[in-house]
Amino acid sequence: MSRDKVALENQIRKMIYAHIVEYPGVSFSTLKRVYDLNDGTLRYHLNYLQRAQKIISKIEGGKLHYYPIAKKVIDSNLTNTNLRSHELTPHQEQILNAIKQSPGVNQTELMAKTSLQRHILTYNISQLIDLGIVKKNNHVRNVCYEYIPEELLQYEMLKMLTIKFLNNEIGEQTFLKLRSRLKNG
Repeated sequence: MSRDKVALENQIRKMIYAHIVEYPGVSFSTLKRVYDLNDGTLRYHLNYLQRAQKIISKIEGGKLHYYPIAKKVIDSNLTNTNLRSHELTPHQEQILNAIKQSPGVNQTELMAKTSLQRHILTYNISQLIDLGIVKKNNHVRNVCYEYIPEELLQYEMLKMLTIKFLNNEIGEQTFLKLRSRLKNG
């Protein structure tokens, strides 16, 4: 069984992971306090989740913070014809629904619509942008967010593949195979 599948079978790790998904950017000290774990035990479980590619850590303001890793929009071999073949967190679903209902919505409006704290909202929006589901539009004094329709996502993926091919990051056979799968859906 792979480490990815085993990672969440342990109850302590499952609780820690659920907390990180619910509160992205949570600090080591907060996790330690919430779950009443000693440094070694918590570090072991966090390292395990990182090796299983469930979470990442970042040092911010001198403290270690943890974030869930969102699954990629598209797998490397495009076996699934649905470009959006990934799982979203409940917060991401909530944000995406609010953006779909109000295209061009800004972060303040999203906070009001979703009742999410700013840091949770900011993190999840950046994940949706990285996944290619949402785009950020910078206006003079405001940043707005819009949903990217499937057709536009397909165009963007073709563009990205072409760039990778032209930069010799992928070979011609791979490029042609992936381009064909994208075009044929």
